[in-house]
Amino acid sequence: MKKSFLNIISLALSVVNIALLLVLIFAIVPTMNKMNNLVGQICTAIDLELENSYGASAEKNVDIDNLVTYDLENSMTIPLAQTPGDKDHYAVASIVLVMDSKHEDYETYGTEEKLTERTSLIKNTIRKVFAEYTVTQAKDPAYEDAICQAILDALHTLYHSDFIYDVRFSELLIQ
Repeated sequence: MKKSFLNIISLALSVVNIALLLVLIFAIVPTMNKMNNLVGQICTAIDLELENSYGASAEKNVDIDNLVTYDLENSMTIPLAQTPGDKDHYAVASIVLVMDSKHEDYETYGTEEKLTERTSLIKNTIRKVFAEYTVTQAKDPAYEDAICQAILDALHTLYHSDFIYDVRFSELLIQ
């Protein structure tokens, strides 16, 4: 009698254990998945790369030995966007393109002679991007990275490639 009573208690505890496990599976796990998705959306909204926070950077890492720079020969005088009732303003910029020499498209687009052939296209693209910014934005140091990123995105679109790693100003004067 004692043995069968212990078997019944063991069976009851096993059933309770399974019931609690099902509660965990169907109540807590979906809630945790929803929370994980919410955190992922928040990180995306504030431009954090959650999946890369433990390993490589969000941007493509290129060894400094593989970086090649190309200075656009002459500085460019670029008209800035006008604000109502304000006079014309210009930016004088010297642009440096930083490229990945190990990229598969570098030989096709990134050699000095290929870039020299397309200098006018590159300068025109830079002018179009720069012309979207007002004088107050261009003078604000916080916008410098935004302008460089916008130019970089426009050049990636122009070339349909991301062999250009970065765009920097070697000189920037706003008037």
